[in-house]
Amino acid sequence: MKKLYIGNVSYQASEQDLREWFSSAGINADSVTLIRDSYTNQPRGFAFAEISNDAEAERAIQELANTKVGVVRDGTRLTEALKSLADIVADSLWATSVAPNAPTSIPALLSANDSVQGLSGQTFTAWNARGLSNVGTAPASISFASGSFATTGIPNMRRLWNNSEEGGIGPEVCITTYDVSELYEAALQPQQRFMGAVRTPDGGFTSIAFRGTPILADRKCATGQMAVLNVSDQENGMQMDFLEGAAFNFLDWKPALKQTAMIRPLVATMNLSIGNRQFGSNRMDSITA
Repeated sequence: MKKLYIGNVSYQASEQDLREWFSSAGINADSVTLIRDSYTNQPRGFAFAEISNDAEAERAIQELANTKVGVVRDGTRLTEALKSLADIVADSLWATSVAPNAPTSIPALLSANDSVQGLSGQTFTAWNARGLSNVGTAPASISFASGSFATTGIPNMRRLWNNSEEGGIGPEVCITTYDVSELYEAALQPQQRFMGAVRTPDGGFTSIAFRGTPILADRKCATGQMAVLNVSDQENGMQMDFLEGAAFNFLDWKPALKQTAMIRPLVATMNLSIGNRQFGSNRMDSITA
């Protein structure tokens, strides 16, 4: 029977994590003890394991000496870290005001009479989104406010699309909230037609579109917003630009500061940019029932 010391154990690790860590190398640990603080009962970052088979104990020392304990179990924790960072980025993309060190948001890019990407819409009148105003409206007077969908929803969607189209360039996808998506679907249902032999009644649609452009509901989309986006035209469209090596990349493992643990930083350095604010993409807001 050999008793092995295990250091640099993640504070989030459990004894089950340690057993699975041994099992990943085909080693059966007779017992695993995660050492905890006698007052707080919090893990102290190390553990002991007992292995009755001396050969397996030696193999554990050789094969597991440079691997990490309790940080990855079936990739779950790394996947959770990626999802958390993706959620943070998604929240920032719909923010009405851009926070420090956050990507420029869709509402900020599709606005008017302001400065974006170092260019002023007050100085360059073509550097403004058109919103719902007539083409040629002065930047300071451009409006994005829609209002009641029951009253102006469909006409404003027509204007939104018309103002985003120019010379063969137009939107490729529409993103809005679930509430607005449901309002649009409800407006379509009185016009619904059944084709062929319908045996099962169905009061909804599997997908919805406007002028052939798919409409997608996004839970991160800000309340009352609808944006039509061109995302494939590299010259005029909207795209996310990543710093090389920082596109949701994990860096190498390193010791945590003043802790008996190892950490692996996850980095994402990016910004949302647009080539043409005047057409290809557009936005309206303040949509209510």
